[in-house]
Amino acid sequence: MADSHGFRESEWYAKQVSSRPHLHAGYTLLADGGFALETWLLKPYPEEQLTTPKKRMYNFSVCSPRAVVENAFGVLKGRWRLLHSGVSCETELAPYVVDACVRLHDFLEDQGDEWNEAIDPYHDGAHAAAGDKEDGDA
Repeated sequence: MADSHGFRESEWYAKQVSSRPHLHAGYTLLADGGFALETWLLKPYPEEQLTTPKKRMYNFSVCSPRAVVENAFGVLKGRWRLLHSGVSCETELAPYVVDACVRLHDFLEDQGDEWNEAIDPYHDGAHAAAGDKEDGDA
């Protein structure tokens, strides 16, 4: 299921589009181009509509914070194996699992942990930590 479809099917989305929105007044969400535009959800202009400097600046302003957040999730996926292929737990528990991973990461960073992205989430053998021997390795 695509992210945008899952989002539209979520309880949170239903609350947001109801007469009593869940998102605080004055706040918006940032999304990628796959999501439907809502008054409370900002998404970038499609490439073919970037005809003015104002639209290009808007896209930069919307995409830059999203990139920072996506990079942060990439770091977390690199450190915690359980985030590689989605969190396997009840939907209600997923935010707590992610929060625990963030807090553990921050704690270890504060302790001077010399972790150097031992797991590459983009590598085919993503489930093998650095230094682990894979089958057939000498």
